[in-house]
Amino acid sequence: MLSLKTEGSPLPDARESIENGDIDAVLQALGHPLRRRIVEALAESGEMSYAELMRRVGIDDSGTFAFHLRRLRGLVEKDEKRGVYRLTQLGLRAYQALQLVKTGVAEDVRTNESRATDEHAESRRPSREEIRRPHGKKALWVISDRTSFRLTREHLERALRRGKKILLTDIATLVVEPVPEELFEEAVHAVVDVARVYAPEYLRAVLDEKMHDVLTVKYYDPSEGVPQPGLLETLIEALSSLISKAVEAAAIARGMGKQPVEVDRVFSQHGEELRLRTEACSLRVLPGNSSVIRLHGRSRGEPFVEAIEAENGLAVSIRGSRETKLQLDLPPKWPRRLALEARAAGVKATDLELEKLSIKASASALMIAARLVGDNPAADIACSTGALQIDFKGDWRGEALVSLRLGASSAKLELVVPRDVRVAVETQLSASSASIMVDGKRVHGGFQEPGYEEAKQKLRIIVEGTASSAKVNIRRLED
Repeated sequence: MLSLKTEGSPLPDARESIENGDIDAVLQALGHPLRRRIVEALAESGEMSYAELMRRVGIDDSGTFAFHLRRLRGLVEKDEKRGVYRLTQLGLRAYQALQLVKTGVAEDVRTNESRATDEHAESRRPSREEIRRPHGKKALWVISDRTSFRLTREHLERALRRGKKILLTDIATLVVEPVPEELFEEAVHAVVDVARVYAPEYLRAVLDEKMHDVLTVKYYDPSEGVPQPGLLETLIEALSSLISKAVEAAAIARGMGKQPVEVDRVFSQHGEELRLRTEACSLRVLPGNSSVIRLHGRSRGEPFVEAIEAENGLAVSIRGSRETKLQLDLPPKWPRRLALEARAAGVKATDLELEKLSIKASASALMIAARLVGDNPAADIACSTGALQIDFKGDWRGEALVSLRLGASSAKLELVVPRDVRVAVETQLSASSASIMVDGKRVHGGFQEPGYEEAKQKLRIIVEGTASSAKVNIRRLED
């Protein structure tokens, strides 16, 4: 049994915070130079005793050292039998991110149990059997657990010489260099669980067929050179990917060994607001024809479902497993306000008619299509990781406000607006990168379209980010 015990009062566990989707906990754990030296020392030496580790990082005050060691719980663990400390898998990935920031190259650091070559990595990755067993006689060469990876022609030719196909998985940022389309088609089996992909435009068709669970894809023109993702952007992608995997693992664990069940619950509508909290499940939200609210679908194991009447509306909480797939049918024209909180969830909501929309999401993929009505509709969005789309349809009036707030995050937001809507953009960014596009043209903070003040419908977008990477795309509907 591995644990980390030190003297003094308990502090928040980094592992628990990460599993709850809190990327800030990782950044805070790495925020002190002494704690970074501890992580680096353990990555370089593998295992060290308490006294050896103190000497290695140059600390002679045991109390100070114990304090910082406690702040690394979840990244560092202790073997109680042998009395030595080592990095956890989360700690190893954090070290890779540190190396990326310092050198631009993420070292491939692994535990003794996982030092097998990439060619044999499939033996330690048993999930997604349908993906990991290609048709035919070719075996898989798995390239995984990388902060960043650049796929070259040499990789593809090497795979074919060895009679194998490449599976690219668990990578924060993948850059595909310009390679022949036929070679890519023959040598690459699949791209799975990758946060961000950069690929040549001419590979779009073949790559789209090979991708599964990819957060964002950017196709580039090879004549303009191969993209060089910034170190900050790649670091955020790496830590976001790390959190997503931890949360997903917890969701899978909740469903293990449980039998499939049918879910069918009915609630009465109350007030004008729905506060919907969903965790570790797939949920579709649709307007129905009944005056009641119905939650139905299938789950492995009975999901936690709770509905509570609040002063202004109804609060519904849903917590499931990875195989929980539910649909929530809402009464016509209800609610007027939606407050959605999603953790490690996939949520698709369509044809909703709302005055106010509030979203707080971490490690989630969201697709929201809302018809905004009334005066000065608003959407307030706080994301840790994820992709979000909002359609601003309907006969709303005045100034609509979209506020996107990111903290140590990576998020993609797409807004679809009527043709006559005028747009203004404000940004407040600290150690962050943001790409904001309006009708295919890149704009920056302070942008305001002509006629904004006089427009009957106008949209103000505010993007705030600290140590974050954001992509915002605004496009207009055609008549």
